[in-house]
Amino acid sequence: MGTTARTARSPASPADHPRGRRDNYVLVNNALHLTYQTNSCALTHVLNRPDSHLAHGTSTCADNHCPASQRVLCASSAPPPVTPDDIQQHLVWLGVPTVHPIHWDSERRTATVEGALTLRDCNNSAQGFGIGVQAPRQTGDGPSPLILDTRDSGS
Repeated sequence: MGTTARTARSPASPADHPRGRRDNYVLVNNALHLTYQTNSCALTHVLNRPDSHLAHGTSTCADNHCPASQRVLCASSAPPPVTPDDIQQHLVWLGVPTVHPIHWDSERRTATVEGALTLRDCNNSAQGFGIGVQAPRQTGDGPSPLILDTRDSGS
């Protein structure tokens, strides 16, 4: 009945796709939809915004079937600069009681925190900075409320 492929409505036809292949689409209710391997890539296309999940330029990016215009949009966005101090201040703002040393790999845009963090704090930091965050999982980490950052980002 349904499909497990993630889809995004495409204004383009298969002929407009960079590879021009019909197998990159699924037909639903007489409409063609692009297929994606990741939710983040589907959302970037639907919302017409650049990649914010570090997928652009990876093998995952290559395996997705984005239109050429989306690839240009993702390639043109430069990720914001970030430092270990930025991440540490953010974790303090989130209420992390003790922030352990943070090792920053600028090439991979990945922060490795020596101490345990909740999944909520890892995900919030990763999303807020557009980075990967690696840390041991805090013992007893269960469901937590989502944190919405309403501070003015200056833009």
